[in-house]
Amino acid sequence: MLLRGTLMTSQHREDFVAFLQLQHPVHVKELVSMAHRLSKSTPQQLSLATFADGCMRELRPLPEGSYPMFRSAYPKFVVDLQLKERERIAEDERVLKLKQENVEQLAQRNQEMALKLAQWK
Repeated sequence: MLLRGTLMTSQHREDFVAFLQLQHPVHVKELVSMAHRLSKSTPQQLSLATFADGCMRELRPLPEGSYPMFRSAYPKFVVDLQLKERERIAEDERVLKLKQENVEQLAQRNQEMALKLAQWK
């Protein structure tokens, strides 16, 4: 109901399906306001107090802000992207280590050649 306006502007089926497949933040204040409006117009026999009597004794307020839809796991593309990034970083570190070893070998070889040159003169 909170995103009704956005859904109503969808011109094509693909837009509607794509909208439903994405996560959208929920503005808590709007959600609570809508819940209060619905609660006032709900008949007593269908009200939450009657339905969940005793089930919701310990209610706590929600923090301000909006909450994204939570899933039980991260989306696959995010995990794959993180794995690829880790692999790329590991490869970069391996190449960097090889380059450092080459520089050290060249420095050592340079010192050896400098000694040989000094001895030759």
